[in-house]
Amino acid sequence: MKKIYFNYVNHISLFLISLSSIIAQPCVKIESILVAACTSPGSLEGSNEMMRFKVGDTALNTVNMNIVWGSGQYAYFGVIQNASTANIVAQLNSTIQSCGYLKEPVNGVLPPNSQVLIITGTNTSTTANSFAQLSDTLWILFQNSAQSGGHFLNFVETGILAQTTTISFLNIPNCSSTATYFRNQLLMINGMVGNEPGATVNFDENMNPTYINNGCIASIGGVSAEWNAPGNICALEEPINLDNLITGTPGGFWTGDGVTGNIFNPAGL
Repeated sequence: MKKIYFNYVNHISLFLISLSSIIAQPCVKIESILVAACTSPGSLEGSNEMMRFKVGDTALNTVNMNIVWGSGQYAYFGVIQNASTANIVAQLNSTIQSCGYLKEPVNGVLPPNSQVLIITGTNTSTTANSFAQLSDTLWILFQNSAQSGGHFLNFVETGILAQTTTISFLNIPNCSSTATYFRNQLLMINGMVGNEPGATVNFDENMNPTYINNGCIASIGGVSAEWNAPGNICALEEPINLDNLITGTPGGFWTGDGVTGNIFNPAGL
């Protein structure tokens, strides 16, 4: 019996109506921090760190936004949007290979349930941290700052380890989100703790941190390509619709022996 291997490459996200979307969501929630950003010649880490957050059921405005950065080294300098940031966004959009799109807000308005990425400075590299696999619309903001140092401090083994960042919207009572990670738990690409660009922390619904390092990837979130493998298949069996086996995010494409579109035909294999 020959073993057949499939690949499922997911590149389109799908909005799903579920119980979680019916229950009122927090006004704002931090979802991910790119702690150790990659840089390119002429750019600085202080302008390339990123934080991704989600807006709840009510639109928010950046005019009312305040951030306390985890490092404690810098104040929050507000958001800037001009021809220079528009040019950065255009360059980043030209690198996207999936179905995603970066947008700056109109009049500072962040729509309900939107995903938002704030970059910590304006000296942003358009090549250092990849947006290639962005698969959905992501609203993008730039802090009006050119600081060279870290807004999120990188790996150390000892000393002050906890890094706590808070985002709030001052016109709405209790509209804030606080995220804490520990510097001695940041990971390198090989999965070991240590200091290496790409160190990222994701936060679940209860703000528990998960530490990852996928290299020089922007904090753009991800999609799931999980599926229920069909088990042993005989050559005389009927063709199988592989899309029916997906348990993750639908909308990608299949490759492999005997695969045409989303149909696998075992005949002859």
